[in-house]
Amino acid sequence: MTHKYLPLLLFLFVLNINAYGQTEEEKLYPCRYNDQYKRLDFWLGEWDVYVKGTKTGTSSITKSEGGCTLHEDYKTSKGFLGRSMNYYDPEDQKYTQIWVDKFNGIIKFKEVSSKENYLQMQAQTGQDTLVNMTYVKDLESGNVTQTLKNSNDGGKTWKNSFVGVYKKRKTKLSE
Repeated sequence: MTHKYLPLLLFLFVLNINAYGQTEEEKLYPCRYNDQYKRLDFWLGEWDVYVKGTKTGTSSITKSEGGCTLHEDYKTSKGFLGRSMNYYDPEDQKYTQIWVDKFNGIIKFKEVSSKENYLQMQAQTGQDTLVNMTYVKDLESGNVTQTLKNSNDGGKTWKNSFVGVYKKRKTKLSE
């Protein structure tokens, strides 16, 4: 055997080692079994959204069949609509959200930090304008609080622009 086939054999060997021990399901749907893709899974469900104690909207958070993306459909009682797609980006190893509202306002958030039941993301929306967004799950109530803060001075000072408490929507079976 010549040395020209050595890189190919090495590649196939490594590929085989990476697949070793995986079930067929894990091979077909790798995102379902990789924790990197689950950073916002605590947010999955049907929610009523409250601002300052008043219900202002609803949000449906679902996972794609393959498990690689999480989708949000958000609507307020005043007709505002928005949708987000959330995913783990293996290129920069950060969780990412693309938000699009009914006016085609688009914001791309990137992960700043995460831990269990917590995710912080940030977007640059102008020269010195930043938006910081956090999701925190309250383990006692199961509620998720989403906080958005804006900075118009490159992050020196911040001001809350949205604090929404997501409460699981009651279904007929759970009432």
